[in-house]
Amino acid sequence: MSRVLYSLTVEHDLSLVGIAILLCTLTAMAVVITMRRALVARDHRRLKWLLSASILTGLGIWGTHFVCLLAYDAPIPIRYERIMTGLSLAVMIVASICGWWVASQSKLKYSGLIGGGVVGAGMASMHFVGIVSMDAGAAVTFDRMSILAATLIAMLFGAVSARIAISNQRMSANLFAAL
Repeated sequence: MSRVLYSLTVEHDLSLVGIAILLCTLTAMAVVITMRRALVARDHRRLKWLLSASILTGLGIWGTHFVCLLAYDAPIPIRYERIMTGLSLAVMIVASICGWWVASQSKLKYSGLIGGGVVGAGMASMHFVGIVSMDAGAAVTFDRMSILAATLIAMLFGAVSARIAISNQRMSANLFAAL
């Protein structure tokens, strides 16, 4: 944990981290509101709202991720491979489409938890594909336990957030789900 705090406070441009926090917060609120619209809409309108929520989710999370990557003050120059960077965005949008579709299925008992978990898994996948897109002239290696932990945490937060957003209509619940 101390390594994470050191990295955040010393190795990152805090103004860019602030922009990432703002982007993430605004995206989360927009997604919650858009998902609420999807849940009350019918037929083709529901599909349009779900697609809108998925694109918002994908672009917002992907954008937040890359603003944070740009905030990192690396001791060596880093470039990003375009195809893998684009693939990371596609992974996030597809995972969001799948997750929000599942979350919107009121017939399923745990639809919000499952759908949010899918979005969380997509977030972790997007992150690791994005990391692979980095070209720093060095080999990228991953610690399996860190990948597992990051994925499970993202899935847990996604599941809880989606469950709260779908099951509660109060504004305070919207804010909590977005956080």
